[in-house]
Order: sequence, then C-alpha cells, then structure tokens
Amino acid sequence: MSSCTRTETALTSDCNLLCPEGRPCVAYAAGDEAECSFAPSTFGNCAADDLCTYECFATGPEDFAANGAVDFSIYTFLIPFGDDVGLSEQEMSWTSKQETAANAELAAAGNLTDEYPSKSNDALQHIEPLDFMAATTRVVLAGGSSVFGVRGKVVRVQLPQKVFTADQQLQSVTLANFGLEQILNSSFPSELVNLTISNCLMTSYPIDLQTMDVLENLDLSKNYFSYFPADLRLPQLQTLNMSSNDLAGFECSLSSLVTLDLANNNFTSIPAAIFELSSLQWLDLRGNNFTDIELTTSQFNFLQALKILNVDTFGNLNCTTSAQLQTINGNSTLSVCISDTGSADGETTTDKALITGITAAVIVLAMILIIIGVFRCLRRRAQQMKPEPEIINLRYEVSYPIDLRASRRISESGVGSLHSAHNFPYGSQLEALRVNPDDLEYIRRLSSEHRSRRARYKHRVTFLMRHRGSRFLVCKRLQEEVVDEVVDARHFAEEVQLAATLSHHRVVVLVGVVYSRIYGLEALYEYMEGGDLRSYLVDLEDSNELRSWRSPMNWKLQVAFDLAEALAYAHSFSPGLVHRDLTSHSVLLSSPPEVHAQLDDFVVSQRSFTDMSTIGLTLREEMWLPPEIITGTADYSAAGDIYALGVILSEIDTHSLPYENVHSVMRGSQRMSEVAILDQVASGKLQPAFTLGCPTGVRELGEKCLSFEASDRPTALQCVIVLHAMIADGRRSSNDLQFRV
Repeated sequence: MSSCTRTETALTSDCNLLCPEGRPCVAYAAGDEAECSFAPSTFGNCAADDLCTYECFATGPEDFAANGAVDFSIYTFLIPFGDDVGLSEQEMSWTSKQETAANAELAAAGNLTDEYPSKSNDALQHIEPLDFMAATTRVVLAGGSSVFGVRGKVVRVQLPQKVFTADQQLQSVTLANFGLEQILNSSFPSELVNLTISNCLMTSYPIDLQTMDVLENLDLSKNYFSYFPADLRLPQLQTLNMSSNDLAGFECSLSSLVTLDLANNNFTSIPAAIFELSSLQWLDLRGNNFTDIELTTSQFNFLQALKILNVDTFGNLNCTTSAQLQTINGNSTLSVCISDTGSADGETTTDKALITGITAAVIVLAMILIIIGVFRCLRRRAQQMKPEPEIINLRYEVSYPIDLRASRRISESGVGSLHSAHNFPYGSQLEALRVNPDDLEYIRRLSSEHRSRRARYKHRVTFLMRHRGSRFLVCKRLQEEVVDEVVDARHFAEEVQLAATLSHHRVVVLVGVVYSRIYGLEALYEYMEGGDLRSYLVDLEDSNELRSWRSPMNWKLQVAFDLAEALAYAHSFSPGLVHRDLTSHSVLLSSPPEVHAQLDDFVVSQRSFTDMSTIGLTLREEMWLPPEIITGTADYSAAGDIYALGVILSEIDTHSLPYENVHSVMRGSQRMSEVAILDQVASGKLQPAFTLGCPTGVRELGEKCLSFEASDRPTALQCVIVLHAMIADGRRSSNDLQFRV
C-alpha cells in the first residue's frame, strides 16, 4: 500500500529532488501511480522515492540536462485533450457541424507534442505554484497539442492563487486553451512585458493587470469578455488583442497603444474611444455587426491616417455624402457615410480638413527636426568613441508589437586583475566589455562549414561556452597560428568593434570580450538555441505542419519580419550600415515555439571592394548576391541586402537552396552549369523560385526584393510594414494570407 499522502496529481516544482533543476514535474496522487506509465505523455520519465511517484520531463528533444546544462530561457508544457474529462459548457452546445469544423481546425494546427513535454488531461488537471530558474524568462502552458485553439474547446485545469509569483524574473507568460473562467488574484509577476490568456473561458479580468506598469503586449483573445475596464491603466501597453470576445462597447485610456485588435466581437458602431488613441497605427474591426456607420470628417481622417486598417463592412449607406476609406494598407477601399454638423463659427468641412492637414504637417516637421537632432548627437558621440571604421552608434527602434528583453551585456565581471596582466590594445569601448576568463567554461567547438563562403572566415574558430555555470555564449576568435597576422587581426577587431556599437533586439548582441597573449581578442556573443535558418529549414523536411505558411506557430512570417526589422535598423545609420554578407546562414533563431530571428555577421566596409569580388567563387558562394554585384557594375548597397532578403524569402518558402530547381528541371536531365546559372542571374533571366502554396503577399514581396534594377527594390522599412500587416492578419485567420504588396 502506498504511503504517499498526495491527494491531487499536479504539475509542480516540488519534485523531491528527483528531477533536473528548473523543470516542473508531474507529482502523482496516492493511487494514481499507474498513470505515470499509462496516461499519454512525451519527454517524461517516471521516478519514485519511498513515498510518491513523479514524472520528470525534458524540455524537448535537445535538452542539455544530461550534460548538466540546465539553463534555458523558454519553458513550454502542453496538456493534450483527454477522453475522460468533461466538456465545457460552450463545447457542449456545439452542433455536430461546429464540432467537425473545430476538429478540422485543430488537426490543421498540427501536433507539437513531439517538440515539447506533455501530459494528457485525463491524468493532469491541477497546476501547483511553479518555480523556474532565473534564466527562464518566458513560460508557455497550453491545453491541447499546440498553442493554437478553437474558442470554447479547453482542457480542465485548476490553477493555484500564486502560480507564478515566485518567478519575478518572468517577462512573458502564455496560458492558452484552459478552462479557467476566472484567474485568482496574485497569479502573475508585476514586471511582465508580454501576457497572453487566450481561449480560457474568461469573463472577468485578473486584478493583477492593475499593477502591470511595464506590460507592452496583452492578448486576451477568444474569451467571453463583454466589456473592457475603462479605469485600467497600462502606461506602456503597445499591443492589445481582444478579438473573438463578446464586446459591444469599448472604453479605454491607453495613450501608448499602437496595435488594437477588436475583430469578431459584437460592435454595431465604432467605439468613440478609438479616436482618442493618439499612438494607434494598426486597427482590426472585421467580423463585427456594424450598421449604418456615419463618421465625422475628423474621424474619417483618423482612420485614413492609420498604417493598417482592417474592416470588412460599415453596414448600409443611408446618406447623401460618403467617401472611400482605404483599408489593408491602402490596397482596397470601403464606402462610408460622412456626416458633419459644422462648427459654431461657420468653419467649413474643407477648412477643417485644411487645418487638420497643416497641423499634421507641422507635427511631422517637428518630429523630423527632433530626429535629425538626435541623429547628429549620436553620430558625434559614436565618432568620438570609435574613430575607425566610421560607424554611428545609432539606436533605431521600430514601434511594432515585439518581445523586448532586458539588457544582455555582461558587466561588472571582475576583470580588474586582468588589466595589470596585459595592456588592452582595442580601446575603452571594448575594454568596458572585458570578461574574466575564469568565469568561462568550454563546452564544445561549433561547426563552421558555412563560413567558408568568405575568405574572412578562413582562419576563425567558434566555440560554445558557459558563463558562470549558467548562461551559454558563443566565443569567436582567430586560429592561434594567425593571431599575430596584422591584417587578419585588424579585420577581426574591426568587426568586433562594429558589433559593440549595435544595439537592437533583432541583431545578435556582443555581450563581452576576452583578451590574452595566446589567442588575442576573443568575442563573446549571445547563444541562439535554434541555430541558423539554413539548418533549421533542412531539419523541417519531415515536418509538414511546420513547413506550411499556415503553421500555428506562424514562424515563417515572424522570421521574415524579424529579418526585415534588423535590416531596417542597420540601414537607418548615417552613413547606412550594410550587411554585405546576408544569407540564411547569418540568420540565427531562438528555440520554438515562439521562433524569432536575429541577424549575425555584419561585414565592416573596407575602402577596397575586392573582398566582395566574385572572381573564383562558386555558385554556393554567389547564390545570395544581386546581379549588379555578380557583374561588378556596382558596389554593395542597402539594395543588395534587400535582394538577399528576397532570396531568403524563397528559401523560407521552398526549404531549398536557391536554384536547386534549375539543377533538376531545366534542360531535361542535364544539369545546368554553375557558370550558366550565374550568367542567367546576372542578366536578370533567372530568379529564386517560390512554390504554388506561397501566400500571394509573400511571393509578391519576394519578387519585388529580387527586382533586377536595384532602384526598383523596396526599402527595409517598407518590407517591415508589409510583413507586419501579414502577421497581424494571420493572427485572425490561418486560412487567408492573401495580402498584396
């Protein structure tokens, strides 16, 4: 007879020291021990002490726990639907047609239990307070086999009052597809930046929201809210997703809000509060019950000025005066009634429009002058800090709903003793980033096969290191035999100095440096768990759901958007910073489920352009280069980076290297020579291909990026805007990505 006194089987951090540190386990109640072996789970391993039975879980197929490396930044746990658990009220009311449609949607979303730990809802219906390691900043807990959900279909799970309060380091929490109905008080850390509670049967709001002063992104979609609290103050909120709820009215005072999603609610008129949101740029109003909408001229101008407006109808037009309102980034229009009563002083509608236009122009001019002043100030500062090469330490932030992270630099590393040992020859900027080598632990050498495409990588090596026993870093340095070679050492130091000036969440960060007589300068960069994009695409060959553009993770659009953001940041420098070596190998990824990309390996521009010469290079080394570089008729510019972005969009779509299709289909079974392929690309007769399943908007954007004339290619910022529009729409519908550039 079991001596276990547990009365509930629960996901918990109280694992009696039987499981690896920082990973929750399932602790089984007395009498439920058999569920450890028989109830479906993934990445679980049963363990027992003298009392209770526990199921320890790895975080996924590449968990480093066996090697003692327990550090991870994102934790995901899934609770698939069971057969023996009661349905929600909402699901019980479904017709057979609704049930069939819901099951089809979930099947299309795919099954992620082969990527993340999971335990069936038949065995697991309770979650106890969870305590993660300090390095874990994002937690995803979801019912079903993925984060994607159908409104009303949930797993039955009970949360404690203080599920996350021991984890004040958390920046992002996602709860999805849980039958919560109401979350108890004190469930969340007050310093959250991102909070998602989607499809959880919620009807009232967590009191914790009142204290979240740094919250930037809030997703409460697919619940049953009938109102939004007018007194809720979220001073830094940029993104609010209230789609698929029961809202009929909307009052708020969110001055920093940039993106607002109110799709699929019960609105019959456009809430007046929307027109008071001074920072709003994206608005989704589709799927509502608008009837006989009439706008004033100022309201019309407000909506017309938005970067993205999604709306399908304003109801019947019962008016004598109407106007065409552009929607979806200006690619379609809707008619809407205009009804102004005029002002007391006889001001005409034309006068109002003129005044509005003049006011807007003055505001824009003032903003431009302020930005120019900031640019000049930062430029002077950067030139004083680092006279060569000429790089401006300009911080450019695009205001989109993205995950922001805390500072990633290593500081106060205890390097004072090092200064007396060796003089540091690389300037004060890098000296401030010096790390004590005693704090670093060698893990393994990293593969560098793809680095052979440029001679500058020929004598470089890369290692995976661990800093102070927890944080993984990537160490790059010259091979020992060339440390004293002046040219190699100078080029490497210039690239490290360039990396030290970059500060953007979509650019791989230089977090520290080490200097010694033997190895010279060594650079420490943040470690991206997902590896490079090229390898990730190859690894997904057998995963049909993740190969699709309609994957519930939506990772393809996210990676493309992140890459465009990184280029927009780089190109905003004065003079513009061009990557010069952009390939799918230089795009590094975070680990799923929320895959994000960061750009690596910027090349310092030399006065001579011979390092970019195409002479003697093979197709493998040329496939990302634009025609003007292959022919040598122009220097590498920002337009060259955009061409490479188009090539990468093709790779994301096809999962193949560029021009692989040319090898297999052109000229029958005869392979076209590499020289012939380069000649076709240089003359504009050949471009990377896209599949028939590629969304129209992605294909058209890719084709514009691949324009033969550099002047016909879009800017990086234009790519950001187009891709963001696709992401915003993709969150509403997994079946329609038909956007046009």
